[in-house]
Amino acid sequence: MKRFLQYFNYREWTLLFFSYMAIVASFCVAPFFQADRSVFSVFTSMIGILGVILIAKGDVVSHYVYIVFSILYSLMSIATHYYGEAIIYLFVMIPFHISSIISWKKNISDTPREVEVQRTDWKKSALIAVCFALLSIPFYHLLKYLSTDNVVISTLSLTTSCFAGYLMFKRSRFFSAVFAADDIFLLLLWGIKIYMGEYQFIPTLINVVVLTVNDTYSFWCWSKRYLKQKK
Repeated sequence: MKRFLQYFNYREWTLLFFSYMAIVASFCVAPFFQADRSVFSVFTSMIGILGVILIAKGDVVSHYVYIVFSILYSLMSIATHYYGEAIIYLFVMIPFHISSIISWKKNISDTPREVEVQRTDWKKSALIAVCFALLSIPFYHLLKYLSTDNVVISTLSLTTSCFAGYLMFKRSRFFSAVFAADDIFLLLLWGIKIYMGEYQFIPTLINVVVLTVNDTYSFWCWSKRYLKQKK
Protein backbone atom coordinates (compact mmCIF):
# COMPACT_ATOMS: atom_id res chain seq x y z
CA MET A 1 0.00 0.00 0.00
CA LYS A 2 2.85 2.36 0.91
CA ARG A 3 4.56 1.62 -2.39
CA PHE A 4 1.35 2.44 -4.25
CA LEU A 5 0.92 5.75 -2.41
CA GLN A 6 4.52 6.73 -3.16
CA TYR A 7 4.21 5.85 -6.84
CA PHE A 8 2.38 9.09 -7.66
CA ASN A 9 3.88 12.44 -6.63
CA TYR A 10 1.87 15.19 -4.96
CA ARG A 11 1.03 16.87 -8.29
CA GLU A 12 -0.34 13.61 -9.70
CA TRP A 13 -2.35 12.83 -6.57
CA THR A 14 -3.75 16.38 -6.70
CA LEU A 15 -4.69 15.98 -10.36
CA LEU A 16 -6.28 12.59 -9.72
CA PHE A 17 -8.24 13.90 -6.74
CA PHE A 18 -9.65 17.01 -8.43
CA SER A 19 -10.23 15.17 -11.73
CA TYR A 20 -12.22 12.45 -10.00
CA MET A 21 -14.08 15.02 -7.92
CA ALA A 22 -15.08 16.85 -11.12
CA ILE A 23 -16.27 13.59 -12.69
CA VAL A 24 -18.29 12.64 -9.59
CA ALA A 25 -19.71 16.19 -9.43
CA SER A 26 -20.82 15.92 -13.07
CA PHE A 27 -22.57 12.67 -12.17
CA CYS A 28 -24.34 14.35 -9.23
CA VAL A 29 -25.56 17.39 -11.19
CA ALA A 30 -26.68 15.35 -14.22
CA PRO A 31 -30.41 15.39 -13.22
CA PHE A 32 -30.37 19.21 -13.18
CA PHE A 33 -29.56 19.11 -16.91
CA GLN A 34 -32.13 16.42 -17.67
CA ALA A 35 -29.29 13.92 -18.14
CA ASP A 36 -29.33 10.30 -17.11
CA ARG A 37 -26.86 9.33 -14.43
CA SER A 38 -24.49 6.95 -16.15
CA VAL A 39 -22.23 4.91 -13.88
CA PHE A 40 -20.70 3.49 -17.07
CA SER A 41 -19.71 7.00 -18.23
CA VAL A 42 -18.21 7.84 -14.83
CA PHE A 43 -16.20 4.61 -14.75
CA THR A 44 -14.97 5.17 -18.33
CA SER A 45 -13.88 8.72 -17.52
CA MET A 46 -11.99 7.61 -14.42
CA ILE A 47 -10.16 4.92 -16.38
CA GLY A 48 -9.22 7.52 -19.00
CA ILE A 49 -7.83 9.96 -16.43
CA LEU A 50 -5.77 7.22 -14.78
CA GLY A 51 -4.38 6.29 -18.19
CA VAL A 52 -3.30 9.89 -18.90
CA ILE A 53 -1.52 10.18 -15.54
CA LEU A 54 0.31 6.89 -16.14
CA ILE A 55 1.30 8.05 -19.64
CA ALA A 56 2.61 11.27 -18.09
CA LYS A 57 4.89 9.11 -15.92
CA GLY A 58 6.19 7.25 -18.97
CA ASP A 59 4.88 3.94 -17.63
CA VAL A 60 4.21 1.13 -20.14
CA VAL A 61 1.23 0.03 -18.00
CA SER A 62 -0.58 3.16 -19.21
CA HIS A 63 -1.18 1.56 -22.61
CA TYR A 64 -2.96 -1.45 -21.11
CA VAL A 65 -5.19 0.95 -19.17
CA TYR A 66 -5.84 2.99 -22.31
CA ILE A 67 -6.81 -0.09 -24.32
CA VAL A 68 -9.56 -0.74 -21.76
CA PHE A 69 -10.57 2.93 -21.90
CA SER A 70 -10.67 2.87 -25.72
CA ILE A 71 -13.10 -0.05 -25.73
CA LEU A 72 -15.38 1.57 -23.15
CA TYR A 73 -15.27 5.01 -24.81
CA SER A 74 -16.07 3.45 -28.20
CA LEU A 75 -19.19 1.83 -26.79
CA MET A 76 -20.27 5.18 -25.33
CA SER A 77 -19.59 6.96 -28.65
CA ILE A 78 -21.67 4.44 -30.61
CA ALA A 79 -24.57 5.03 -28.22
CA THR A 80 -24.44 8.79 -28.97
CA HIS A 81 -24.02 8.38 -32.77
CA TYR A 82 -20.44 9.64 -32.77
CA TYR A 83 -19.28 6.79 -34.98
CA GLY A 84 -16.10 8.65 -35.86
CA GLU A 85 -14.92 8.56 -32.24
CA ALA A 86 -15.73 4.85 -32.04
CA ILE A 87 -13.76 4.10 -35.20
CA ILE A 88 -10.81 6.21 -34.02
CA TYR A 89 -10.51 4.48 -30.66
CA LEU A 90 -11.24 0.93 -31.83
CA PHE A 91 -9.30 0.82 -35.10
CA VAL A 92 -6.68 3.57 -34.65
CA MET A 93 -5.85 4.13 -30.99
CA ILE A 94 -5.88 0.49 -29.84
CA PRO A 95 -3.38 -0.58 -32.55
CA PHE A 96 -1.21 2.44 -31.68
CA HIS A 97 -1.27 1.52 -27.98
CA ILE A 98 -0.35 -2.09 -28.76
CA SER A 99 2.54 -0.88 -30.95
CA SER A 100 3.61 1.56 -28.24
CA ILE A 101 3.76 -1.24 -25.66
CA ILE A 102 6.35 -2.99 -27.85
CA SER A 103 8.23 0.25 -28.61
CA TRP A 104 8.30 1.50 -25.02
CA LYS A 105 9.35 -1.85 -23.53
CA LYS A 106 12.38 -1.88 -25.82
CA ASN A 107 13.40 1.61 -24.69
CA ILE A 108 13.30 1.78 -20.90
CA SER A 109 15.72 4.25 -19.28
CA ASP A 110 17.79 3.67 -16.15
CA THR A 111 14.94 5.13 -14.13
CA PRO A 112 12.62 2.15 -13.28
CA ARG A 113 9.51 1.86 -15.46
CA GLU A 114 10.27 5.10 -17.33
CA VAL A 115 10.54 5.18 -21.12
CA GLU A 116 13.33 6.99 -22.93
CA VAL A 117 12.16 10.06 -24.85
CA GLN A 118 13.18 10.09 -28.50
CA ARG A 119 14.10 13.24 -30.38
CA THR A 120 11.41 14.13 -32.90
CA ASP A 121 12.24 13.74 -36.58
CA TRP A 122 10.12 16.61 -37.91
CA LYS A 123 10.64 15.84 -41.61
CA LYS A 124 9.36 12.30 -41.21
CA SER A 125 6.62 13.45 -38.82
CA ALA A 126 5.43 16.07 -41.31
CA LEU A 127 5.24 13.43 -44.05
CA ILE A 128 3.24 11.13 -41.77
CA ALA A 129 0.89 14.01 -40.89
CA VAL A 130 0.24 14.66 -44.59
CA CYS A 131 -0.51 10.96 -45.15
CA PHE A 132 -3.02 10.96 -42.30
CA ALA A 133 -4.61 14.12 -43.69
CA LEU A 134 -5.05 12.40 -47.08
CA LEU A 135 -6.53 9.31 -45.40
CA SER A 136 -9.08 11.54 -43.68
CA ILE A 137 -10.77 12.19 -47.06
CA PRO A 138 -12.24 8.68 -47.51
CA PHE A 139 -12.88 8.58 -43.75
CA TYR A 140 -15.01 11.72 -44.10
CA HIS A 141 -17.18 10.04 -46.72
CA LEU A 142 -17.50 6.93 -44.56
CA LEU A 143 -18.70 9.00 -41.59
CA LYS A 144 -21.06 10.92 -43.83
CA TYR A 145 -22.50 7.62 -45.09
CA LEU A 146 -23.01 6.53 -41.46
CA SER A 147 -24.90 9.80 -40.75
CA THR A 148 -22.37 10.81 -38.10
CA ASP A 149 -23.15 14.00 -36.18
CA ASN A 150 -20.74 16.93 -36.83
CA VAL A 151 -18.87 14.93 -39.46
CA VAL A 152 -16.25 17.60 -40.28
CA ILE A 153 -15.06 17.93 -36.67
CA SER A 154 -15.07 14.14 -36.30
CA THR A 155 -12.85 13.88 -39.39
CA LEU A 156 -10.40 16.48 -38.05
CA SER A 157 -10.33 14.56 -34.77
CA LEU A 158 -9.26 11.46 -36.70
CA THR A 159 -6.28 13.27 -38.27
CA THR A 160 -5.00 14.66 -34.96
CA SER A 161 -5.58 11.36 -33.14
CA CYS A 162 -3.61 9.41 -35.76
CA PHE A 163 -0.74 11.90 -35.65
CA ALA A 164 -0.71 11.88 -31.84
CA GLY A 165 -0.72 8.07 -31.87
CA TYR A 166 2.25 8.02 -34.24
CA LEU A 167 4.23 10.45 -32.06
CA MET A 168 3.36 8.34 -29.00
CA PHE A 169 4.68 5.21 -30.73
CA LYS A 170 7.88 7.11 -31.62
CA ARG A 171 8.20 8.26 -27.98
CA SER A 172 8.15 11.94 -28.96
CA ARG A 173 7.54 14.41 -26.14
CA PHE A 174 5.03 16.24 -28.34
CA PHE A 175 2.42 13.47 -28.54
CA SER A 176 0.56 14.74 -25.47
CA ALA A 177 0.45 18.25 -26.94
CA VAL A 178 -1.25 16.85 -30.05
CA PHE A 179 -3.65 14.85 -27.87
CA ALA A 180 -4.46 18.10 -26.04
CA ALA A 181 -5.17 19.70 -29.43
CA ASP A 182 -7.46 16.78 -30.24
CA ASP A 183 -9.27 17.45 -26.95
CA ILE A 184 -10.28 20.81 -28.41
CA PHE A 185 -12.17 18.96 -31.15
CA LEU A 186 -13.87 16.86 -28.46
CA LEU A 187 -14.84 20.07 -26.65
CA LEU A 188 -16.38 21.29 -29.90
CA LEU A 189 -18.21 18.00 -30.54
CA TRP A 190 -19.90 17.94 -27.16
CA GLY A 191 -20.18 21.74 -26.93
CA ILE A 192 -22.19 21.85 -30.18
CA LYS A 193 -24.68 19.36 -28.76
CA ILE A 194 -25.12 21.56 -25.68
CA TYR A 195 -25.47 24.67 -27.87
CA MET A 196 -28.23 22.90 -29.78
CA GLY A 197 -30.12 22.45 -26.51
CA GLU A 198 -28.99 18.96 -25.54
CA TYR A 199 -28.00 19.97 -22.01
CA GLN A 200 -27.70 16.36 -20.88
CA PHE A 201 -24.17 16.39 -22.35
CA ILE A 202 -22.88 19.05 -19.93
CA PRO A 203 -21.39 16.37 -17.61
CA THR A 204 -19.61 14.85 -20.64
CA LEU A 205 -18.18 18.26 -21.53
CA ILE A 206 -16.89 18.65 -17.96
CA ASN A 207 -15.10 15.32 -18.31
CA VAL A 208 -13.43 16.43 -21.55
CA VAL A 209 -12.21 19.63 -19.85
CA VAL A 210 -10.66 17.48 -17.13
CA LEU A 211 -9.02 15.29 -19.79
CA THR A 212 -7.56 18.39 -21.51
CA VAL A 213 -5.94 19.56 -18.26
CA ASN A 214 -4.39 16.13 -17.71
CA ASP A 215 -3.08 15.90 -21.30
CA THR A 216 -1.45 19.31 -20.82
CA TYR A 217 0.20 18.03 -17.63
CA SER A 218 1.41 14.97 -19.54
CA PHE A 219 3.11 17.20 -22.13
CA TRP A 220 4.83 19.14 -19.34
CA CYS A 221 6.09 15.89 -17.78
CA TRP A 222 7.45 14.56 -21.07
CA SER A 223 9.18 17.84 -21.86
CA LYS A 224 10.79 17.80 -18.43
CA ARG A 225 11.80 14.13 -18.87
CA TYR A 226 13.34 14.90 -22.27
CA LEU A 227 15.53 17.67 -20.81
CA LYS A 228 16.59 15.43 -17.90
CA GLN A 229 17.55 12.51 -20.13
CA LYS A 230 19.34 14.81 -22.56
CA LYS A 231 21.90 15.82 -19.89
